[in-house]
Amino acid sequence: MVSQFQETKRNNDEEAELECLERMHAATLSMSDFAMAENSVRGGNQNWALLPLCSVLAVKTGHHIAGPNGGFLPGFPQFAGWLGKNSSRGRMMRLLKELNHHMNYQVSADTTELRLLYLPVLREYFMNLMLGKDGPKTDEVIQMMDEYGLDRDDLFENLDQFTLQSNPKRFSDLESKVKAAFTRQYNKGSHKSQALVEEQGITKTAKKKSKPVQSGELDVVNDDAEVEDDEEEDDDLDAEALSKIFKPKGRKPKPKTTKGKKKK
Repeated sequence: MVSQFQETKRNNDEEAELECLERMHAATLSMSDFAMAENSVRGGNQNWALLPLCSVLAVKTGHHIAGPNGGFLPGFPQFAGWLGKNSSRGRMMRLLKELNHHMNYQVSADTTELRLLYLPVLREYFMNLMLGKDGPKTDEVIQMMDEYGLDRDDLFENLDQFTLQSNPKRFSDLESKVKAAFTRQYNKGSHKSQALVEEQGITKTAKKKSKPVQSGELDVVNDDAEVEDDEEEDDDLDAEALSKIFKPKGRKPKPKTTKGKKKK
């Protein structure tokens, strides 16, 4: 708000200066009302019913400061624009850290130095070699890439994101046959890029063959099966023994009675 008032003073615009002062006065009154309402809410009275009024007064203060600009200060980004720029910034920071990881074996620089001092120069150098009058110098480009630990994706995709010119030439604008020839030449040799080292390590781990099963290992498996059979037989024997122990005994026969016989 102060910067807007100073700008009107420099332009000698009395009407704009008066309007700015009126908006400052209205914003000050809104801030005073907000302070009184908040004191009633959070002070000794604890009048929480005034909480919606505090929210309205806080927004009202910003509205008076912004003026007829739709609630946004002039020169400040709107939310949608800021969200898109913040997403692009996060993506650029991720790519910059990735390039720093690839080049840190040959370059002792942080991400800021890499962005300002190394990447623009390397990109211009590679572009001049690829777009030379005598045709693309693929071998020199590959040699320089190996010295700095860069791979093909870094050259054709990532470096295009870090330019200091308004309308620079881009690797994505190269002809497809030039890219194909470069890719064939690049795939013929072995390279020192950290990204390729990680990919090769993953590939080797995935292609690891399992050892053939030896006869001794088969015997061990058969022994385990026999042990399981023996355990099942022991369980059956234990069940039979328990059934014999707890088997109910038969009833004893009743003794014969001499009822009905005559004595001699």
